[in-house]
Amino acid sequence: MTTQETEKIRDALWTEIRQLVLDDGPVAKLVDEQIAEREIPEEDREALVATLIAARCAEIAAMAAGPFHGMPITIVLGSWAGSAFMMEAGQS
Repeated sequence: MTTQETEKIRDALWTEIRQLVLDDGPVAKLVDEQIAEREIPEEDREALVATLIAARCAEIAAMAAGPFHGMPITIVLGSWAGSAFMMEAGQS
């Protein structure tokens, strides 16, 4: 994948994140449509949106230079969860 292609994908991910945070735009509309179609309780919407944002952030981290470069998003998310657990446990 070229640098230009990577930047285009990252820009699209950031756009999706903005739309989810602002609850505005095609991605937010798609989330609402899927919630209605799959009969997901409305009270679960916030957790679903937070999960979608976290997954997109993990994708960006996996594309960026640094310790997560090239890693699957499950590894990135797991690492973040492990770090958060260690901080919560007072072992940071």
